[in-house]
Amino acid sequence: MTEEEVLFEGRVAGIDFWDIYNWTWGEIRDFVLVYNERERRKNQERSIIAFIHARLAAQMIFSDSKENLYVQNEFPFWTEDEQKEMRITRLRQTIESHAKKPQEATKHG
Repeated sequence: MTEEEVLFEGRVAGIDFWDIYNWTWGEIRDFVLVYNERERRKNQERSIIAFIHARLAAQMIFSDSKENLYVQNEFPFWTEDEQKEMRITRLRQTIESHAKKPQEATKHG
């Protein structure tokens, strides 16, 4: 790599434009390697999430049984409190949708 390429890669990785001249070549190299690894892992996590999302969406569309298709089953990194809140919200929505059905039938009937 040329000097310009090393400086460019360091700046892309986040080293300050002028402060980079106070860094050694080894420091810049290590910083760039760590930055690239961090980005690789972040993109790997994003691709896993996208794949699970696509699979969950396909299951919701094409599966006959939709009872166990909850996001927290596919992405189990919510806290217990957050999972309880999701269950409460889901139950509330179910109750509200059932409560609206007789009113809608009465209005139109």
